Amino acid sequence: MTNEKREYQQAAAKLAKLESRHADLEAKTNESKQALEDERALFGRELASGDSSVDKLADQLAKKQAKAAVYDAALQELSEQIDEQAAAVEQAQARLTAEEKAEASRQIRVAGVKLIKKFASLQIDIAKLFEEQRGRDLHLVDWNEVAMRLEEAQDAIERDPKIREKSKVPNAMRRGGWIDEKHTVPTLGSKVRDWAREEATK
Repeated sequence: MTNEKREYQQAAAKLAKLESRHADLEAKTNESKQALEDERALFGRELASGDSSVDKLADQLAKKQAKAAVYDAALQELSEQIDEQAAAVEQAQARLTAEEKAEASRQIRVAGVKLIKKFASLQIDIAKLFEEQRGRDLHLVDWNEVAMRLEEAQDAIERDPKIREKSKVPNAMRRGGWIDEKHTVPTLGSKVRDWAREEATK
């Protein structure tokens, strides 16, 4: 497990715990508010009837008010903590997403490099078949066309600069004319095809 995933899971677990406590506290706060309303109604009735002393009624009402105030304050504080933790979870999620994308990119590039290596091996096989067919004066398959299609596929993969950098295979970028000014051997159109021809004729 990566650090990013561990941090996200820990942050999410803490948020879930806070939200659970918030739900419990909210229920208790509502109960306290209802008890306060009931106490106020009782205060009014007993005050009018004169069955209880004003001091006793006031003390009872004050206790209910204090309890309700404490629950309200606690609920507000917990709500603020939840907001802060939700922001922490969002940040952790962003880091995890970035890490997962980076790892996926790495794996895709590794696969791309491996695929290019397979393409190069196929280019050698195609070059051998081309020479075999030409040597026997046969016209069965346009192996040049097949090689070009494979070359185009490799070139498409190599457009990712990191894949191109990691690949040890000659690149498939199209080039025209001669290999360079010092050579008189015509190119087949790319380094990989020229290399494959050399490997096939060894």
